[in-house]
Amino acid sequence: MSKRRRPVYLLAERRPDGAVIPPASVLPAAAKGPAGSGPAEGARASTGTAHRRADGRRAGRRHGTGLAAAVTALALVGAGAVAVTFAVRHTDAADGTASAPRASSPARSEDGRPAAAPERASDPASFSFAFAGDVHFERQLRSVADDPEGLAALRPYFADADLAVVNLETAITSGGTRLPTKDFAFRAPESALTTLANAGIDAITMANNHAADYGDSGLADTLAAAQDSPVEIFGIGEDADAAFAPLSTHLDGAEVAVLASSALWEDTYEHHEATDTAPGIAAFVEPERMLTEVEAAARTHDVVIAYMHMGEEGSTCVRDVDARRAEQLVDAGADIVVAAHAHRLAGMGHQDMGPSGEAFVAYGLGNFVWYTGGSGPSSHTGVLSLDVEVPFPGAEDPGTRVTDFEFQPMVIGSDGIPRVPDAGTVSQIESEVAAANRCSPIGG
Repeated sequence: MSKRRRPVYLLAERRPDGAVIPPASVLPAAAKGPAGSGPAEGARASTGTAHRRADGRRAGRRHGTGLAAAVTALALVGAGAVAVTFAVRHTDAADGTASAPRASSPARSEDGRPAAAPERASDPASFSFAFAGDVHFERQLRSVADDPEGLAALRPYFADADLAVVNLETAITSGGTRLPTKDFAFRAPESALTTLANAGIDAITMANNHAADYGDSGLADTLAAAQDSPVEIFGIGEDADAAFAPLSTHLDGAEVAVLASSALWEDTYEHHEATDTAPGIAAFVEPERMLTEVEAAARTHDVVIAYMHMGEEGSTCVRDVDARRAEQLVDAGADIVVAAHAHRLAGMGHQDMGPSGEAFVAYGLGNFVWYTGGSGPSSHTGVLSLDVEVPFPGAEDPGTRVTDFEFQPMVIGSDGIPRVPDAGTVSQIESEVAAANRCSPIGG
Protein backbone atom coordinates (compact mmCIF):
# COMPACT_ATOMS: atom_id res chain seq x y z
CA MET A 1 0.00 0.00 0.00
CA SER A 2 1.27 3.46 -0.73
CA LYS A 3 2.27 5.90 1.97
CA ARG A 4 -0.56 8.34 2.64
CA ARG A 5 -0.28 11.87 3.86
CA ARG A 6 0.72 11.60 7.50
CA PRO A 7 -2.48 11.91 9.53
CA VAL A 8 -3.36 14.25 12.32
CA TYR A 9 -2.77 12.66 15.70
CA LEU A 10 -4.82 13.52 18.77
CA LEU A 11 -5.09 12.11 22.22
CA ALA A 12 -8.50 10.55 22.47
CA GLU A 13 -11.40 12.64 23.69
CA ARG A 14 -13.67 11.76 26.55
CA ARG A 15 -17.08 13.27 27.28
CA PRO A 16 -18.05 14.14 30.85
CA ASP A 17 -20.23 11.01 30.94
CA GLY A 18 -17.09 8.90 30.58
CA ALA A 19 -17.53 7.86 26.93
CA VAL A 20 -14.31 7.89 24.90
CA ILE A 21 -14.60 9.13 21.34
CA PRO A 22 -11.84 9.30 18.75
CA PRO A 23 -10.98 12.75 17.40
CA ALA A 24 -12.66 13.63 14.11
CA SER A 25 -9.43 13.99 12.17
CA VAL A 26 -10.75 12.87 8.80
CA LEU A 27 -9.25 15.62 6.67
CA PRO A 28 -5.54 15.66 5.75
CA ALA A 29 -3.38 17.95 7.87
CA ALA A 30 -3.31 20.79 5.35
CA ALA A 31 -7.10 21.05 5.45
CA LYS A 32 -7.38 21.23 9.22
CA GLY A 33 -7.44 24.25 11.50
CA PRO A 34 -4.71 25.31 13.90
CA ALA A 35 -3.29 22.86 16.43
CA GLY A 36 -5.55 22.47 19.43
CA SER A 37 -8.77 23.20 17.54
CA GLY A 38 -11.86 21.24 18.48
CA PRO A 39 -13.14 18.15 16.71
CA ALA A 40 -15.34 18.39 13.67
CA GLU A 41 -19.00 17.60 13.98
CA GLY A 42 -20.08 14.01 13.57
CA ALA A 43 -17.34 12.31 15.60
CA ARG A 44 -18.44 8.71 15.87
CA ALA A 45 -19.22 7.15 19.22
CA SER A 46 -20.42 3.55 19.31
CA THR A 47 -21.50 1.11 21.95
CA GLY A 48 -21.99 -2.61 22.02
CA THR A 49 -21.19 -5.57 24.20
CA ALA A 50 -18.83 -8.31 23.16
CA HIS A 51 -20.05 -11.35 21.31
CA ARG A 52 -18.26 -14.27 19.70
CA ARG A 53 -18.45 -15.36 16.12
CA ALA A 54 -18.94 -19.01 15.28
CA ASP A 55 -15.25 -19.38 14.36
CA GLY A 56 -14.21 -18.16 17.80
CA ARG A 57 -12.68 -14.86 16.72
CA ARG A 58 -13.46 -11.70 18.62
CA ALA A 59 -16.56 -10.01 17.32
CA GLY A 60 -17.72 -6.60 18.38
CA ARG A 61 -16.41 -4.15 20.93
CA ARG A 62 -16.23 -4.98 24.58
CA HIS A 63 -18.37 -3.33 27.17
CA GLY A 64 -16.58 -1.64 30.05
CA THR A 65 -16.16 1.52 32.04
CA GLY A 66 -13.29 3.94 32.18
CA LEU A 67 -12.01 7.01 33.96
CA ALA A 68 -11.50 10.45 32.51
CA ALA A 69 -8.79 10.93 29.86
CA ALA A 70 -6.36 13.79 29.34
CA VAL A 71 -7.79 17.30 29.27
CA THR A 72 -5.87 20.19 27.81
CA ALA A 73 -8.69 22.26 26.36
CA LEU A 74 -12.46 22.29 26.25
CA ALA A 75 -14.60 22.55 23.15
CA LEU A 76 -18.36 22.75 23.19
CA VAL A 77 -20.02 20.14 21.00
CA GLY A 78 -23.78 20.17 20.99
CA ALA A 79 -25.05 20.43 24.54
CA GLY A 80 -21.95 19.15 26.36
CA ALA A 81 -18.28 19.92 26.75
CA VAL A 82 -15.73 17.56 25.20
CA ALA A 83 -12.15 17.30 26.45
CA VAL A 84 -9.61 17.57 23.64
CA THR A 85 -5.86 17.84 23.33
CA PHE A 86 -3.46 19.46 20.92
CA ALA A 87 -2.76 17.90 17.53
CA VAL A 88 0.59 17.36 15.88
CA ARG A 89 0.66 17.69 12.13
CA HIS A 90 3.21 15.96 9.97
CA THR A 91 4.47 16.64 6.48
CA ASP A 92 3.98 14.40 3.48
CA ALA A 93 6.18 11.32 3.28
CA ALA A 94 7.55 9.51 0.26
CA ASP A 95 5.38 7.03 -1.52
CA GLY A 96 6.10 3.33 -1.07
CA THR A 97 4.48 -0.06 -1.43
CA ALA A 98 3.90 -3.05 0.81
CA SER A 99 2.85 -6.62 0.20
CA ALA A 100 -0.77 -7.34 -0.58
CA PRO A 101 -2.90 -8.72 2.27
CA ARG A 102 -3.65 -12.40 2.38
CA ALA A 103 -7.24 -13.58 2.03
CA SER A 104 -8.87 -15.01 5.15
CA SER A 105 -11.58 -17.63 5.54
CA PRO A 106 -15.14 -16.34 5.97
CA ALA A 107 -16.83 -16.65 9.34
CA ARG A 108 -19.22 -19.57 9.75
CA SER A 109 -22.42 -19.83 11.73
CA GLU A 110 -23.06 -22.75 14.08
CA ASP A 111 -24.74 -24.76 11.30
CA GLY A 112 -21.67 -24.38 9.09
CA ARG A 113 -23.10 -21.81 6.70
CA PRO A 114 -21.31 -18.51 6.08
CA ALA A 115 -22.19 -16.01 8.77
CA ALA A 116 -23.94 -12.82 7.74
CA ALA A 117 -21.56 -9.91 7.40
CA PRO A 118 -22.00 -6.99 9.79
CA GLU A 119 -23.77 -3.97 8.42
CA ARG A 120 -21.16 -1.90 6.63
CA ALA A 121 -20.55 1.51 8.16
CA SER A 122 -18.11 2.59 5.44
CA ASP A 123 -15.75 1.19 2.82
CA PRO A 124 -13.10 -1.31 3.94
CA ALA A 125 -9.98 0.22 5.41
CA SER A 126 -6.39 -0.93 5.02
CA PHE A 127 -3.17 0.57 6.33
CA SER A 128 0.17 -0.38 7.84
CA PHE A 129 2.04 0.05 11.10
CA ALA A 130 5.75 -0.09 11.89
CA PHE A 131 7.16 -0.78 15.35
CA ALA A 132 10.67 -0.84 16.77
CA GLY A 133 12.08 -1.22 20.26
CA ASP A 134 14.14 0.76 22.75
CA VAL A 135 15.71 4.11 21.84
CA HIS A 136 17.97 6.43 23.81
CA PHE A 137 20.82 8.86 23.12
CA GLU A 138 23.60 8.00 25.55
CA ARG A 139 27.38 7.82 25.07
CA GLN A 140 28.24 7.65 21.36
CA LEU A 141 24.66 8.66 20.51
CA ARG A 142 24.77 12.05 22.25
CA SER A 143 25.80 13.87 19.09
CA VAL A 144 23.01 12.13 17.16
CA ALA A 145 20.43 13.80 19.42
CA ASP A 146 21.78 17.21 18.37
CA ASP A 147 21.71 16.40 14.65
CA PRO A 148 18.24 16.75 13.05
CA GLU A 149 19.27 14.22 10.40
CA GLY A 150 21.20 11.98 12.75
CA LEU A 151 18.86 9.02 12.18
CA ALA A 152 17.78 9.86 8.64
CA ALA A 153 19.23 6.56 7.40
CA LEU A 154 16.38 4.80 9.21
CA ARG A 155 13.66 6.70 7.34
CA PRO A 156 13.23 4.13 4.53
CA TYR A 157 12.27 1.44 7.05
CA PHE A 158 9.36 3.52 8.35
CA ALA A 159 8.37 5.29 5.13
CA ASP A 160 5.70 2.79 4.09
CA ALA A 161 3.94 2.84 7.45
CA ASP A 162 0.88 4.96 8.12
CA LEU A 163 1.86 4.96 11.80
CA ALA A 164 5.39 4.29 13.12
CA VAL A 165 6.02 3.89 16.86
CA VAL A 166 9.10 3.28 19.04
CA ASN A 167 9.83 3.21 22.77
CA LEU A 168 11.81 6.29 23.87
CA GLU A 169 13.62 5.11 26.98
CA THR A 170 15.02 8.35 28.36
CA ALA A 171 14.05 11.53 30.15
CA ILE A 172 13.84 14.53 27.82
CA THR A 173 15.91 17.01 29.75
CA SER A 174 19.34 18.58 29.98
CA GLY A 175 18.95 19.13 33.72
CA GLY A 176 17.36 17.41 36.64
CA THR A 177 18.98 15.29 39.31
CA ARG A 178 19.77 11.66 38.65
CA LEU A 179 17.85 9.30 40.90
CA PRO A 180 20.48 7.88 43.27
CA THR A 181 18.98 4.40 43.16
CA LYS A 182 19.35 4.10 39.37
CA ASP A 183 22.18 1.90 38.10
CA PHE A 184 21.53 3.23 34.62
CA ALA A 185 20.06 6.69 34.03
CA PHE A 186 19.30 8.12 30.60
CA ARG A 187 18.50 11.62 29.41
CA ALA A 188 18.45 13.40 26.07
CA PRO A 189 17.90 16.99 24.94
CA GLU A 190 14.62 18.10 23.42
CA SER A 191 16.32 18.20 20.00
CA ALA A 192 16.25 14.38 20.02
CA LEU A 193 12.53 14.55 19.27
CA THR A 194 13.26 16.27 15.96
CA THR A 195 15.87 13.64 15.19
CA LEU A 196 13.25 10.94 15.70
CA ALA A 197 10.66 12.77 13.62
CA ASN A 198 13.12 13.08 10.75
CA ALA A 199 13.74 9.34 10.97
CA GLY A 200 10.08 8.77 10.04
CA ILE A 201 8.81 8.13 13.56
CA ASP A 202 5.26 9.35 14.20
CA ALA A 203 4.83 8.58 17.89
CA ILE A 204 6.78 7.42 20.92
CA THR A 205 5.73 5.67 24.08
CA MET A 206 7.39 6.78 27.30
CA ALA A 207 5.66 4.30 29.60
CA ASN A 208 8.94 2.73 30.70
CA ASN A 209 11.47 2.60 33.52
CA HIS A 210 13.74 5.39 32.30
CA ALA A 211 11.32 8.22 31.49
CA ALA A 212 11.85 9.83 34.91
CA ASP A 213 15.51 8.98 35.57
CA TYR A 214 16.27 12.62 36.41
CA GLY A 215 13.67 13.16 39.06
CA ASP A 216 10.80 15.60 39.36
CA SER A 217 12.61 18.39 37.54
CA GLY A 218 13.57 16.13 34.64
CA LEU A 219 10.01 14.83 34.45
CA ALA A 220 8.68 18.40 34.32
CA ASP A 221 11.07 19.15 31.44
CA THR A 222 9.90 15.99 29.66
CA LEU A 223 6.23 16.96 29.91
CA ALA A 224 7.02 20.50 28.74
CA ALA A 225 8.89 19.14 25.72
CA ALA A 226 5.89 16.96 24.86
CA GLN A 227 3.70 20.03 24.38
CA ASP A 228 5.59 21.13 21.25
CA SER A 229 7.02 17.81 20.16
CA PRO A 230 7.19 16.99 16.43
CA VAL A 231 6.34 13.39 17.37
CA GLU A 232 3.35 12.47 19.49
CA ILE A 233 4.21 11.29 23.02
CA PHE A 234 1.94 8.99 25.02
CA GLY A 235 2.17 6.75 28.07
CA ILE A 236 3.27 9.64 30.30
CA GLY A 237 1.45 12.73 31.50
CA GLU A 238 0.57 15.34 34.10
CA ASP A 239 -1.64 12.80 35.85
CA ALA A 240 -3.06 9.33 35.30
CA ASP A 241 -5.75 10.62 32.96
CA ALA A 242 -3.10 12.09 30.66
CA ALA A 243 -0.70 9.16 30.94
CA PHE A 244 -3.34 6.56 30.03
CA ALA A 245 -5.03 8.64 27.32
CA PRO A 246 -4.84 6.72 24.04
CA LEU A 247 -3.17 8.19 21.02
CA SER A 248 -6.02 8.26 18.50
CA THR A 249 -5.90 8.73 14.75
CA HIS A 250 -8.08 8.22 11.68
CA LEU A 251 -6.58 6.01 8.95
CA ASP A 252 -8.34 5.26 5.66
CA GLY A 253 -11.77 5.57 7.24
CA ALA A 254 -10.97 3.61 10.41
CA GLU A 255 -10.34 4.77 13.97
CA VAL A 256 -7.07 3.61 15.55
CA ALA A 257 -6.06 3.88 19.23
CA VAL A 258 -2.62 3.19 20.72
CA LEU A 259 -2.12 2.92 24.47
CA ALA A 260 1.02 2.26 26.52
CA SER A 261 1.84 1.02 30.00
CA SER A 262 4.79 -0.32 32.00
CA ALA A 263 4.49 -3.54 34.00
CA LEU A 264 7.79 -3.10 35.86
CA TRP A 265 7.88 -2.68 39.63
CA GLU A 266 11.02 -0.62 40.17
CA ASP A 267 12.11 2.93 41.04
CA THR A 268 10.17 4.68 38.28
CA TYR A 269 6.95 2.99 39.34
CA GLU A 270 7.58 3.65 43.04
CA HIS A 271 8.43 7.34 42.62
CA HIS A 272 6.89 8.45 39.33
CA GLU A 273 3.75 6.45 38.64
CA ALA A 274 1.08 8.78 37.27
CA THR A 275 -1.79 9.15 39.75
CA ASP A 276 -4.89 11.30 40.06
CA THR A 277 -2.75 14.08 41.54
CA ALA A 278 0.83 13.45 40.35
CA PRO A 279 2.62 13.25 36.98
CA GLY A 280 4.41 10.16 35.75
CA ILE A 281 4.14 7.07 33.60
CA ALA A 282 1.17 4.82 32.91
CA ALA A 283 1.75 1.70 35.02
CA PHE A 284 0.48 -1.86 34.67
CA VAL A 285 1.69 -3.17 38.04
CA GLU A 286 -1.95 -2.94 39.05
CA PRO A 287 -3.52 -3.63 35.65
CA GLU A 288 -7.10 -2.48 36.19
CA ARG A 289 -6.66 1.08 34.90
CA MET A 290 -4.93 0.07 31.67
CA LEU A 291 -7.48 -2.68 31.01
CA THR A 292 -10.31 -0.24 31.60
CA GLU A 293 -8.80 2.22 29.13
CA VAL A 294 -8.34 -0.52 26.53
CA GLU A 295 -11.99 -1.50 26.96
CA ALA A 296 -13.10 2.10 26.55
CA ALA A 297 -10.96 2.60 23.45
CA ALA A 298 -12.22 -0.65 21.90
CA ARG A 299 -15.81 0.56 22.05
CA THR A 300 -15.09 3.51 19.78
CA HIS A 301 -12.07 2.45 17.72
CA ASP A 302 -11.74 -0.16 15.00
CA VAL A 303 -8.13 -1.02 15.89
CA VAL A 304 -6.64 -0.97 19.39
CA ILE A 305 -2.89 -1.39 19.97
CA ALA A 306 -1.17 -1.82 23.34
CA TYR A 307 2.56 -1.06 23.47
CA MET A 308 3.81 -2.58 26.71
CA HIS A 309 7.03 -2.33 28.69
CA MET A 310 7.45 -5.86 30.01
CA GLY A 311 9.63 -8.94 29.83
CA GLU A 312 12.68 -10.37 31.59
CA GLU A 313 15.96 -8.64 30.78
CA GLY A 314 18.28 -10.80 28.71
CA SER A 315 15.66 -13.45 27.96
CA THR A 316 14.18 -14.31 24.57
CA CYS A 317 11.55 -16.60 26.08
CA VAL A 318 8.18 -15.39 27.35
CA ARG A 319 7.37 -15.69 31.05
CA ASP A 320 3.93 -16.91 32.06
CA VAL A 321 3.20 -13.55 33.69
CA ASP A 322 3.83 -11.68 30.44
CA ALA A 323 1.75 -14.16 28.46
CA ARG A 324 -1.11 -13.54 30.91
CA ARG A 325 -0.70 -9.78 30.51
CA ALA A 326 -1.03 -10.09 26.74
CA GLU A 327 -4.12 -12.25 27.18
CA GLN A 328 -5.66 -9.69 29.54
CA LEU A 329 -5.09 -6.90 27.05
CA VAL A 330 -6.57 -8.87 24.16
CA ASP A 331 -9.56 -9.90 26.24
CA ALA A 332 -10.08 -6.22 27.10
CA GLY A 333 -10.18 -5.36 23.39
CA ALA A 334 -6.62 -5.01 22.05
CA ASP A 335 -6.07 -6.30 18.52
CA ILE A 336 -2.28 -5.92 18.60
CA VAL A 337 0.13 -6.13 21.55
CA VAL A 338 3.80 -5.21 21.18
CA ALA A 339 6.41 -5.04 23.92
CA ALA A 340 9.96 -4.03 24.74
CA HIS A 341 12.28 -4.04 27.77
CA ALA A 342 14.21 -7.33 27.71
CA HIS A 343 16.91 -5.96 25.33
CA ARG A 344 16.38 -9.10 23.27
CA LEU A 345 14.15 -10.10 20.39
CA ALA A 346 11.32 -12.38 21.46
CA GLY A 347 8.48 -14.25 19.79
CA MET A 348 6.21 -12.45 17.36
CA GLY A 349 3.24 -13.51 15.26
CA HIS A 350 -0.42 -14.46 15.34
CA GLN A 351 -1.49 -16.04 18.60
CA ASP A 352 -4.64 -17.97 19.41
CA MET A 353 -6.12 -16.35 22.50
CA GLY A 354 -8.82 -18.95 23.05
CA PRO A 355 -12.27 -17.40 23.67
CA SER A 356 -10.87 -13.97 22.75
CA GLY A 357 -9.90 -15.19 19.28
CA GLU A 358 -6.69 -14.47 17.43
CA ALA A 359 -4.46 -11.45 18.01
CA PHE A 360 -1.04 -10.33 16.85
CA VAL A 361 1.58 -10.24 19.60
CA ALA A 362 5.25 -9.23 19.53
CA TYR A 363 6.66 -10.09 22.96
CA GLY A 364 9.98 -8.30 22.57
CA LEU A 365 11.35 -5.89 19.98
CA GLY A 366 14.79 -5.56 21.60
CA ASN A 367 17.06 -2.55 21.53
CA PHE A 368 16.87 -0.31 18.48
CA VAL A 369 18.94 2.86 18.77
CA TRP A 370 21.18 1.89 21.67
CA TYR A 371 24.73 2.21 22.93
CA THR A 372 25.49 -1.52 23.08
CA GLY A 373 26.39 -2.10 19.46
CA GLY A 374 28.29 -5.17 18.32
CA SER A 375 27.61 -8.73 17.26
CA GLY A 376 25.84 -10.18 20.31
CA PRO A 377 22.11 -10.75 20.81
CA SER A 378 21.63 -7.35 22.47
CA SER A 379 22.60 -5.75 19.14
CA HIS A 380 20.14 -7.83 17.12
CA THR A 381 17.07 -5.80 16.32
CA GLY A 382 14.79 -4.79 13.47
CA VAL A 383 11.60 -3.10 12.32
CA LEU A 384 8.27 -4.95 12.52
CA SER A 385 5.79 -3.96 9.80
CA LEU A 386 2.13 -4.98 9.95
CA ASP A 387 -0.53 -4.76 7.24
CA VAL A 388 -3.98 -4.34 8.79
CA GLU A 389 -7.41 -4.67 7.24
CA VAL A 390 -10.69 -3.45 8.70
CA PRO A 391 -13.53 -4.79 6.51
CA PHE A 392 -16.30 -2.93 8.35
CA PRO A 393 -15.07 0.31 9.95
CA GLY A 394 -17.51 1.70 12.47
CA ALA A 395 -19.52 -1.52 12.76
CA GLU A 396 -20.04 -3.37 16.01
CA ASP A 397 -17.77 -6.07 14.57
CA PRO A 398 -15.24 -4.23 12.37
CA GLY A 399 -13.48 -7.52 11.55
CA THR A 400 -10.01 -6.12 12.27
CA ARG A 401 -7.14 -8.44 11.40
CA VAL A 402 -3.42 -8.32 10.69
CA THR A 403 -3.28 -9.70 7.17
CA ASP A 404 0.48 -9.77 6.74
CA PHE A 405 3.62 -8.94 8.65
CA GLU A 406 7.31 -8.63 7.98
CA PHE A 407 10.26 -8.31 10.33
CA GLN A 408 13.33 -6.64 8.85
CA PRO A 409 16.38 -7.90 10.79
CA MET A 410 19.05 -5.32 11.64
CA VAL A 411 22.20 -5.09 13.74
CA ILE A 412 23.11 -2.13 15.94
CA GLY A 413 26.53 -0.82 14.92
CA SER A 414 29.33 0.56 17.07
CA ASP A 415 27.77 4.01 16.62
CA GLY A 416 24.52 2.81 18.22
CA ILE A 417 22.50 2.95 14.99
CA PRO A 418 20.89 -0.17 13.46
CA ARG A 419 21.55 -1.25 9.88
CA VAL A 420 20.60 -4.19 7.69
CA PRO A 421 23.50 -6.69 7.87
CA ASP A 422 24.78 -9.28 5.42
CA ALA A 423 22.53 -12.13 4.32
CA GLY A 424 24.13 -14.59 6.71
CA THR A 425 23.45 -12.41 9.75
CA VAL A 426 19.90 -11.74 8.55
CA SER A 427 19.35 -15.50 8.42
CA GLN A 428 20.85 -15.88 11.90
CA ILE A 429 18.50 -13.27 13.39
CA GLU A 430 15.52 -14.86 11.66
CA SER A 431 16.51 -18.20 13.22
CA GLU A 432 16.76 -16.55 16.64
CA VAL A 433 13.24 -15.17 16.30
CA ALA A 434 11.95 -18.58 15.20
CA ALA A 435 13.58 -20.14 18.27
CA ALA A 436 12.03 -17.43 20.47
CA ASN A 437 8.62 -18.28 19.03
CA ARG A 438 9.04 -21.85 20.15
CA CYS A 439 9.44 -20.76 23.78
CA SER A 440 6.47 -18.38 23.60
CA PRO A 441 2.71 -18.90 23.37
CA ILE A 442 2.97 -18.21 19.63
CA GLY A 443 4.72 -21.52 19.09
CA GLY A 444 6.83 -22.73 16.18
